[in-house]
Parts: sequence; structure tokens; C-alpha cells
Amino acid sequence: MWQWLREEKIEPYFEVITPQANALENIWLGVDSSALKELFVRLSAMDRELFGRDWEPQPPLVGNKCMRHQVSCVVTATGEVMPCVGVTIALDNIRDNKLGHILKHSEVVNNLKNYRNTIKGICRTCEKAEECYGCRGAAYQMTGDYLASDPTCWRNNAGKE
Repeated sequence: MWQWLREEKIEPYFEVITPQANALENIWLGVDSSALKELFVRLSAMDRELFGRDWEPQPPLVGNKCMRHQVSCVVTATGEVMPCVGVTIALDNIRDNKLGHILKHSEVVNNLKNYRNTIKGICRTCEKAEECYGCRGAAYQMTGDYLASDPTCWRNNAGKE
């Protein structure tokens, strides 16, 4: 499918599922981090060899990095503002405060923007720490701490495989 999309000049998008809600209740939906690594490496090689696109395999997005907390947030239909779909911490409501005010004064958002100083565990010392902070949604959903190391990243699981 990846190859076909590229050949059709369609930009494929593949993101590792955030382990939350039904995905947490149905563990069989999860994919082992070593299998994810194998897939990412295969897709990277295909892109390099067939399409001249060079990128390093790194979760949670194929061919891209998730740094969405630097530039975006989620506003629900009821006005709740959250850092992302995985970090389901309601920061405030746009019916009560302006979005700019909410984002500027949120401790959670400020911690995420300042991730180099606030991230914990292996993610803090990872060789990719300058350009990656793992999936904050996975960290939050699986540990209860949005600043914890990403439990789904194969770099964090290297010693466990």
C-alpha cells in the first residue's frame, strides 16, 4: 500500500496507534515495538531505494516526527482544550477563556514546549532527544504521566527485547 500510494503521488500517513480507550481495553490491537521498528525500517528502505526519500525510522509517525505540542492542540466539540488526542487533560474551555490565554498559561503546555528540561526517563537522555520526545499520548495513557518516557518506543524497549 505504501508503495502504491507513493507511485500515485499520494503522501502516505501512518501513525502508531495511541494506546487509549478501546485500544487499552483490547490489548490485541497493540503492536510489539520490535515489529513496529521492523515495519518502519522496511518503509524507510523502500522510500530511499524506490523514491529517493531519505528519512530515519523513528516512532510514532512514519517518515516524520511528532512535535505537535510545539504548534497545535485539540479543541473538542464542547470547547475543552487538550494538548493532543492522547494527552486527554482538559486544560480549560474556550467558552470560559480565549485559546491564546489557555495555551500561554497552561502548565501542561509549557512543560511540553520545554520538553528538553521536563521530559523524564530514557526519553530525556535518548540520542534523538533534540528532535523527538516520543509519543506524549502513549506516555500519558500508559503511565498516567505525560512527561514519562514513551513506553511504545523501540529505543526505550531495547533492553526488554
